[in-house]
Amino acid sequence: MNRFIFALLLGVASTGHAQDAVQTVLRAAPQLVAFAGSPENFYSLVIGLTEGTPAQLAAPGTEGFRRVTTFSPRTKLSAGQAAAVLERARQDLELLGILRPTPEQLSVVLAGGVLDTPTGRTQMRGVLPQGPRAEVRSQLEPDLNPPSADERAFARLPTEIQSLLAGMPPREALLKVELAHQHLIAVGNPHPSGEQLRAMVQQVLAPQSTGYSVASTSAGTTSLPPMSPLVAPYLPATR
Repeated sequence: MNRFIFALLLGVASTGHAQDAVQTVLRAAPQLVAFAGSPENFYSLVIGLTEGTPAQLAAPGTEGFRRVTTFSPRTKLSAGQAAAVLERARQDLELLGILRPTPEQLSVVLAGGVLDTPTGRTQMRGVLPQGPRAEVRSQLEPDLNPPSADERAFARLPTEIQSLLAGMPPREALLKVELAHQHLIAVGNPHPSGEQLRAMVQQVLAPQSTGYSVASTSAGTTSLPPMSPLVAPYLPATR
């Protein structure tokens, strides 16, 4: 678990109870931070579920605004129960092909309702224990911290590519995608399909010892060494 994120979450939790709840869920399931979309969303979800208060989940919206979904659970869970509920929600969405849900998708899998998925719409029962029905409300709010150019570019990548690069700084993630494009160009495939690009990004992230094995548009399968002379070398992220 990233120590900076851990310190940030515990610093935001101002009360002893909030700190205990956040720490318990974080240690039980650190993968839930990325699942929630941000440390702030994760913190708000944990506190909302353990204290029965509205949780605010934010995501980029239109220029100058952000989408804020307010999720009111109307029930109080223990920290252990909150971790279990959120992990079940994560697994349910993963089975539907959703690795980085929007706040709206996250709220639906928790409370129940109609969920938009990559393959269509499906009715979700909701993973929260039976009780008063949770309320969900979404609106646009002024974005006081607009995303950087790199963050906007990352958000425009296909969802499956974003999932592969989850957890990386946006700049580094974009450089990985650019390197994948350069390798594809080197084998005569400047306009790859989404599946071809995804496969190359996977190989860039975890190259085989013999290099990258990709499908050439003219000569079948082609093997590139880890640093092909046809491809510009990878440059680490700079600030």
